[in-house]
Amino acid sequence: MLNCEVGAEMDETISSANIQVNNQLLNNQQAFLARQHAYLRGRTQVEVPLVVGAQYIPTATPVGGTPLTKLIDLDSPETHAYVNFNNFRYTLTFGIGQPEYNIYNSAYGVAGVPAMKWDLKNNQSLVGAPAGTYPGGGASTLTYNGLLPGQTYIWSPGVNESSLTYNGATYSGQGTFTAVSGVTTAAATGAANSLPFTGQLNAVGMMIETWPIPSVPQSLELAGLLPITQMQNDTDTCVIDDLLLVLFTAAEILARQSLGDAQAKITKAQAHLRSLQASYPNKFEKFNLSGGSRYIEGFETGRGRPVIAVNASH
Repeated sequence: MLNCEVGAEMDETISSANIQVNNQLLNNQQAFLARQHAYLRGRTQVEVPLVVGAQYIPTATPVGGTPLTKLIDLDSPETHAYVNFNNFRYTLTFGIGQPEYNIYNSAYGVAGVPAMKWDLKNNQSLVGAPAGTYPGGGASTLTYNGLLPGQTYIWSPGVNESSLTYNGATYSGQGTFTAVSGVTTAAATGAANSLPFTGQLNAVGMMIETWPIPSVPQSLELAGLLPITQMQNDTDTCVIDDLLLVLFTAAEILARQSLGDAQAKITKAQAHLRSLQASYPNKFEKFNLSGGSRYIEGFETGRGRPVIAVNASH
């Protein structure tokens, strides 16, 4: 589509050098337009199970098999979220500060129900340590299970650890790695047999915090926008309207080349943007002072126009 709009060769095998440049231009333009006009991305909702006793949820946590960050853009969530507890939805407000910890001190593991606030933190949380000691007389390894694809981890060996191995790489000292799909375990090796486990594995990066710490099973319901797909390969799918993306990118290329149809292309792109904006539904109800039904058919029996009292002298 982009090659056609700028008058370039349609056969990309002939002009293959432009593919990478065009992909990057499309990627940059998509990020710009999506931030300028939020309605270009669809609204989405996601329900995240809250783990009993867990203060933080890594954003790589899978929901229905898909990482949370691929389901919702956590850079632009809606102000209010909800917690589903016993099939009733309670409103959560955003932002957790020191006054909240005076009531439920998460640093000491104080839990409650339901969750009342949520926040996004660049943080690190300890991954549950393997139970037991390194076995004697054989292999001296213990295994971390349940590593999340896309989550970054930092390994810190203890006094009884000699190394950690993940996905073929071995870390003899402190090291950082990102979990990949299909590899959900890491093996810690003991410096000697029959010693207790002392190493630490921490998940690091952006995490969701809930307050208070959940004391019983519940779930966090978030609403926001679809995340942007990085357009780096020809197989990547754009999130916003594809014609709009191509027209604005084509106008930029034509203007860079000082071609005469650059202005016509930007005019066309802006007209398409206005048509998309006009077709977007208004989320705010309009109240008509002149009258009309204010009720939902079948749910209200009352009818009539609103009565407004005014001072006749005015």
